[in-house]
Amino acid sequence: MSDTQHAPTPWEVESTPCMLKNCNSRAHHSIESCGKTVVNVAGSLSDVDAGFICRACNCHDELVAVCQELVTALQKLGVDAVLASNIHTVGVDDPNAPWTCLIPVYTKAQAMLAKVKDQ
Repeated sequence: MSDTQHAPTPWEVESTPCMLKNCNSRAHHSIESCGKTVVNVAGSLSDVDAGFICRACNCHDELVAVCQELVTALQKLGVDAVLASNIHTVGVDDPNAPWTCLIPVYTKAQAMLAKVKDQ
């Protein structure tokens, strides 16, 4: 994982004239951080794409933090012991049934956190 930090959030979408070489698109948006362009987005969907990029980047750190809190809370509740014992495979009438809903979320959250840490 790199120690390089991304441009500070919040990122904002700005409509700008296309200054890219050989750009024939009227639709052009830049994504800015602290008044500096981070990314140029051109094309017929540049407004949608730029908005998507901004929303994703602006909430990334908070989503990762919440995901980590979820994993930590489930670990405190004993999720690893549940996984080891296979009691999460019981029927819905069993007292351990809530684990059947939580285990998939836990494993997806762990996988997502691993992806983020590997970048």
